Amino acid sequence: NPRAYEFLGAGGAWVRGMDGARGFFGEVAGECSLSYNESEGEYVIVYCKIGTGAIVVARFRDFASIEGASALTVYEPPALPGGGDGPTAWYYSGKEILSEGRDLYAVYMHPLEYQPYLLRIRLP
Repeated sequence: NPRAYEFLGAGGAWVRGMDGARGFFGEVAGECSLSYNESEGEYVIVYCKIGTGAIVVARFRDFASIEGASALTVYEPPALPGGGDGPTAWYYSGKEILSEGRDLYAVYMHPLEYQPYLLRIRLP
């Protein structure tokens, strides 16, 4: 039922229609993750950056503050062969799969091997 969904809009408001939805990070390659980290008392988004595949972490206290959340690059994967052209140009689908306190465990996909790589991230 498409009418059962709500979307995050400006100012952290939940809106019924997708027309009122807001994009917050325009550099996400593939899927990302959103979780609530109990020990830090904040939401965490983990994603791969378009063009480089860098792993990025954004943190914020509540949905009203997501617009001001800074995106911090926490890992730069090795460069891929091929000069950055075509569908195998960058790593993708970085996302958190587990957290233990300040340690996050994330995976991202290697485009040439089609295999996930595991990464441990220590929140500063």
